[in-house]
Amino acid sequence: MYNKIKREGAYLYGLMEWIRREYPIDPVDIAPAKRGYFGETWCLNASEGVFFLKLNYSPHMELYANSFHVLEHMRERGIDFVSEIVRANDGALFKRWDNAVLGVFRWIYGETVQDEWSRHEMYRMLARIYTLPTSGLAVRREDFAPSSAEIFRRQYARLAADEHETSTRILAVFDKRSGIFTHRSERLEMFSARCKDDGVSPLFITHGDAGGNVIRGEGRHSLVDWDDPVLAPPERDAWMGLNRKGALDAFQSAMRGEGIGYVLRPDRLAFYCYYSFFWYLTEYMAAYFELRAIGKDWPETLETYFTCWIEDEVRVADGIS
Repeated sequence: MYNKIKREGAYLYGLMEWIRREYPIDPVDIAPAKRGYFGETWCLNASEGVFFLKLNYSPHMELYANSFHVLEHMRERGIDFVSEIVRANDGALFKRWDNAVLGVFRWIYGETVQDEWSRHEMYRMLARIYTLPTSGLAVRREDFAPSSAEIFRRQYARLAADEHETSTRILAVFDKRSGIFTHRSERLEMFSARCKDDGVSPLFITHGDAGGNVIRGEGRHSLVDWDDPVLAPPERDAWMGLNRKGALDAFQSAMRGEGIGYVLRPDRLAFYCYYSFFWYLTEYMAAYFELRAIGKDWPETLETYFTCWIEDEVRVADGIS
C-alpha cells in the first residue's frame, strides 16, 4: 500500500536470495498475496512449504515490529488460530530489509470472510484471547486520548497549505461536511473524558481491526493481521457491532463462555466508534500524501468514505447519551 515502486525481477530475486540466507527456507518462487493493507504481502513457495511474507514500509512499521512478541505470546499459550511466525536463523521474530520491517509466517489456506457465522467465530476467538495473561507484555496500553481527531486536524491544515489541485478538491469534500467533523470531534472528546474518568481496568489483548481479518479454510477460522495489538477493554473489538442486530449480545455471550464477566459499556463503544471514524479517515489521508502521484481519484475515494459502513455505526453512537 505504501510503496510507489513496482516490484520486478531484480527486487524479487534479491528478496528470495536474502530469505535463503537469513531463514531456514529454500525459496522456489514468489507471487503477490491479496492480504494486508500496509506494506507489501507475498506468497513464497519453498521446498519446505508455503510462506506468507509481509513487508511494512508504512509509518506504522514500528507498531508492526512491536506486534511480533504479542503474537508469539499468544502462540506459546495455545492460541493456534493466529499466524505462526517463522523465526530467522538467528532466532529473530522479524527482520529489517530494504527499509521495511519484514515478517515471515506459515501460509494460512483459505479466504477472508465477513459473514454471520464467521463473525460469531471471531467473537469466540477474541474471547479466548482475552483469557490470556498480560503481565510483562511490552505493548501499548489504552489511554482513551482523542488523538485521531487531532491527527486529522493537522492533516487538514497541511491540505489547506498545499496548492496541489487535488488537495483543493479534497478540501471541498471536507468543507461541505464541517458540521459533521465538529459534531463528531466534540463527541469524541466528551467520551474520551468520560472513559478516562471511569478507569481502564481490566485490560485485554485486543486486535483493533478483527472484522476484516478472519480467514476461513480447511474447516477452521483464523484471526490474522495483529499489526497493532493494544491492552484495552473489549469495546476496542466490539464497537463494530453497534449497528448489527444481536452482535453485541453475541460478543457478550462469547466472553461469558470463556468465564469473562466484563460487561460492555456504551461510553466506551461510542469512544471507539468516533475514534475510528477519524482514524480510518487519517489513514486515507496518509495514503494520499504518500501516493497521490499514482493517479488515483482521491477526492472520489474520500467522498465515498462518508457513505460507507462506518456511517451506520456512527448513527448508533450518536444515540448514546
